[in-house]
Amino acid sequence: MKFAWKELVIGLLVGVIAGGWFMSAKDPFGSWKPGGDRQKFHQRMMDKFTSELQLTHDQQAQVSVILEDTRAKVNALREASRPKFEEIRNASKAQISKLLTPEQNAKFEIMNARMEARREKRRAMKHF
Repeated sequence: MKFAWKELVIGLLVGVIAGGWFMSAKDPFGSWKPGGDRQKFHQRMMDKFTSELQLTHDQQAQVSVILEDTRAKVNALREASRPKFEEIRNASKAQISKLLTPEQNAKFEIMNARMEARREKRRAMKHF
């Protein structure tokens, strides 16, 4: 039974780490978080580039377009990779579920439902 507990802990850690990494993935030039104001973040980045690099107005316009394009590409990559993360998370949950008693499985399902609700809430905030 000791080995089963190790698998349980490893599985939970993999799921938590993968989920945490996915949900806290950063934009290339900063740490915009879901629910944050994209315009304020963009303006902060532009202010930083402008002051530290002493950009001309023409350069500012070009950098702004590049930052927006980069954000769109990163978001597309996140969306494209989401199914693979879900597949990994679901496989981990299935492995853990096999190790648990019926009572533990009932609690595990409730725990997973809470985590999924938090993920959905973050996802919804991200698209506001």
